[in-house]
Parts: sequence; structure tokens; C-alpha cells
Amino acid sequence: MGFLIVLVILAVVGVIVWQRTSAKGRRATADGAAPRSGRVIGLGLVAIAVLTVIWVVADCVTTVGTKDVGVVTSFGKPTGRDLPNGVHLKAPWQKVTEMDAAIQPDEFAGDHCIQVRIGDSSTACADLTIRWHIAPDEASSLFQNYRSNDVNATIRDSLVVTQLKGAVNDVLGAFNPLANVNEAANSVKDNTEISAAPNLDDFSKQIATQMGERLAAMNRGRAQIIIDSVTMSFLRLADTTQAKINAYQAEVGNTRIAEQRQKTATAEAAANKALADSVSKDPNVLVSKCLDTLEEMVKGGQAIPAGFSCWPGAGSNLVLPGGAASTK
Repeated sequence: MGFLIVLVILAVVGVIVWQRTSAKGRRATADGAAPRSGRVIGLGLVAIAVLTVIWVVADCVTTVGTKDVGVVTSFGKPTGRDLPNGVHLKAPWQKVTEMDAAIQPDEFAGDHCIQVRIGDSSTACADLTIRWHIAPDEASSLFQNYRSNDVNATIRDSLVVTQLKGAVNDVLGAFNPLANVNEAANSVKDNTEISAAPNLDDFSKQIATQMGERLAAMNRGRAQIIIDSVTMSFLRLADTTQAKINAYQAEVGNTRIAEQRQKTATAEAAANKALADSVSKDPNVLVSKCLDTLEEMVKGGQAIPAGFSCWPGAGSNLVLPGGAASTK
């Protein structure tokens, strides 16, 4: 519209100047003077006309950036013609608004995590990242429904983020982190086989699926926003809930320690039985062990007790006198 106003002003000025020039030219001709000023004004009008044509031609050409969609509007109303990236022609009175069709990564973490109420009626906070982009063939409809000074930001805040919060609450609303703890406490099932940790990958898939369904339902089964991925990286539980889970995990650790002790005791008992069986069958096994111990004592410079003997029976002929093996 700006060029039209300028064109009208130039036309009005040209008419006024032309009339005055014509009047002066007629008077100058009557007086016998050359209408020099008329020619100058005429050249000026030609220059104005050329500039006007250049202005109009330039206003008929528009450029749409990479990964953008240009929504063509005529007097503020979308024409239904959406332009891909590149150079295009349009009518002088039409305007092109670029909408970002690239993948938008939005992260909600730390202080900006998404607050939810989970299955045990406590609150939790989900850290996640969502990647999305607008459906290119829905750009005109999105522009018309969410028109603002920054239509891309409005679509993100009013459509994507709002539906994301609803989907996260729906998915996590059925999650009860204490259910497995109660199962372990109230049943005979081995608590080491029960995990209280949330399945974040499964939650991510459920949220992405529900986002697609929600967005499609808002536009008669055709999603205007495409969800590329949802990744939940952490679920921060309430302090009271987390304390109960920590206590449960400690008991799981105690159970595993007790199981390992039982296995160790069983192994030691089996080793002792094997040794006892070998001694009962061959007493020289103890003699061999004794000689090994004696050798270690000699190498370590320890004094050998008087009358020490490795041979069983009172009639043993091998008796080591006290200090005989001492290195001192």
C-alpha cells in the first residue's frame, strides 16, 4: 500500500507542475521567449515516471529465505498462495509474511522443567526436549489463526507448548513410582527383581504420540504442527516420594548383600567339606599344608616353637627344636 500512496502523490504533483509549466510556456511563447523551463520540468516528470516504474517492479519481486514459507496476503487477508524459498513475483498490493518452517528445538530443563502431578498424587518436574516444525501446506491457516507481531513465537507458545504440557500431564498422570515399592513390600516377590526407576524412553514415545493426536484433533484430523521427536532426560520427583524410593533401593542393596553372603558361606562350607574329606582319606594333606606354613614362617624370620612337628602322631621322628629354624 505504501507504493500506491507515493504513486498518487507523484501523480498529483506531476499534474500541478505540468499545468503551471504549460501556462508559463504559453505566456513565454506569446512574449517570444524560449520555453526552456518547460523542457526542464518535462525531463523531471520523465525521471519521476521512470522512478515510479522501477518502484512498482521492485515491489512485485519478493524473496523467501531458506526453510521459510512465505504467506501471501492481499489487504491483510491470506490469498491461499504459499511461497517456498527463492525469488517470486507478486502483485504490488500484496504482502508476503515469512514463517519459519525449520525444525524448532525447544528444551525444558532445570527451572524451566514441566510441572506435572503423577499417579501417587505428588508433584514431579520433567526435563525434556521437543523438536517440531510447521506443516508447510498449513502455513496460511496458521498465519490466519495465530496472526501477531511475531507469528512464529505465538504458534510456539499458544499451540506447541500448551499441548505439550497437557500431553506430559496425561502420560505421567498414571505413573506411580511407589507402586513397585508397595508390591515388593506386600508380596513374596524378590525385591531385587522390581525396579522403581521410571522408563523415560517409554514416556518420551507416549508423549510424542499423544502430541500428534492432540494437534491433529485441533484441525479436523490434519496436524498443522509435525512432532519430530520428544526426549525426556530426567524426572524429578517430590522429596517425600524420592525418600521412600531411596529407602526401598537401600533394602534392595541389603538383600543383594545378604544373598552374596549366603553364597560366600555356601562356598566356604563346600571348600571346608572338601578339605575335611581329603584329610580323612589322606592325613598327609595336613602335613603338606603344615610344611607350607612352616616355610612361610622361616622366610618371614619367625621363631619356630620348641617341639613343633608337622607329622601327626606322638611317635613322629621329625621334631624341630626351638629356634632351630630362626634366622636370628
